[in-house]
Amino acid sequence: CNTRNPQLADWFYVPMYATCQYVKLNENASKDENEEQVVNMDYLSRTYIWEPLLDFLKASPYYHRNDGRDHIFLFVDGQGPRIWDSYDMLRSESVFMSPESRCPTWNEPMRRYVDVKPCLSTWKDIVIPGHTDYARIQYMKTHNKLAANRRLLMTFHGRAPDSHSAYGDCAVRGQLMELGKHHGIEEGVDIGGFVGDYLERKGDSHFCLVPAGTSPWTNHLYESFHAGCIPVILSDEYHVAFLEELPWDEFSIKWPESRICESRPEGGCAASKLYDYLSNMVLNEPGRLWKMKNTLEKHSCYFNWYSTDPVCSPYRLIQDRLLRLQRSRPSRSKRFWNAADAIHKDAEAGAEHFLHLHRLTRFKHFENDSSTFSWLQAPSSMQESPKK
Repeated sequence: CNTRNPQLADWFYVPMYATCQYVKLNENASKDENEEQVVNMDYLSRTYIWEPLLDFLKASPYYHRNDGRDHIFLFVDGQGPRIWDSYDMLRSESVFMSPESRCPTWNEPMRRYVDVKPCLSTWKDIVIPGHTDYARIQYMKTHNKLAANRRLLMTFHGRAPDSHSAYGDCAVRGQLMELGKHHGIEEGVDIGGFVGDYLERKGDSHFCLVPAGTSPWTNHLYESFHAGCIPVILSDEYHVAFLEELPWDEFSIKWPESRICESRPEGGCAASKLYDYLSNMVLNEPGRLWKMKNTLEKHSCYFNWYSTDPVCSPYRLIQDRLLRLQRSRPSRSKRFWNAADAIHKDAEAGAEHFLHLHRLTRFKHFENDSSTFSWLQAPSSMQESPKK
């Protein structure tokens, strides 16, 4: 249950609404006629989102009392961790929730080694489903056909290397386009660019292909639940939501990116083990196909943020995970001990959790390294020494 008494709270949700603020800031960051950026968005985000957030946390005794390990932060994708230059101050202790657990390493030093990095920790953070709005969910449900009435084997429509420059290295999507050309709609393979009736096609297809895009995650996965379309995940780095809690192998397929097409020397798709596998299930294993679809639909409420079922919603699984985490982690941090004579006046003034912000030492490697840090300045209300 919720409480307005911070002394009783086991967890603190920090409502930063960073994406809403980011979109609003971006409205004036470029010129309409040519989209030329006139203000650096990372600078705007740091100035108007992240620095105010850190000021808020610095002034909160409830954040400092446990080093933030009972605070929860929500990111709608990997962009937040990427542009938050102080992200590492919180990531080791606080709980992060995001649909994206592997984030691109754009403009980072580690880019010379790898293109994505972990931006969530498996032992404490929570991968959540992306958001699909209520009207879209209801529309897909109305077009969710019975397995016996579906006409398409597989479907995917979206951006690909030949249609958008940002997707130039999205080789999986490129292979899917070749797969679509090789088999075609006459064999039930419905793959191509954007179409106006994509939601209807999902409801008419046995399998929904979920390829990697400019990052490993995509909301195509979670939409497929509401269309009754068995998802085939073609993104090796995709970490799905609630993997520990739900039997993903009973209602989805996760297929290696490198095993989609056998390419011809001149290009194109010569053969596809993926196509053979999926078509064989439809033709020779109808019982298994029906069972996977039925199980998929039964679990769709866990991916519906509008679910009112008290035992089947994403909120229920998040609460269960937080309860387990609470039981396994220390409830309080100790920064000082056997020092009552030194800190009793601060405790009486409610300022004992800010004492570390007054520390005298500055850790440096070189003489000209900075000795001034904005975090190591006690909040203005605590600047004066506690009075007797």
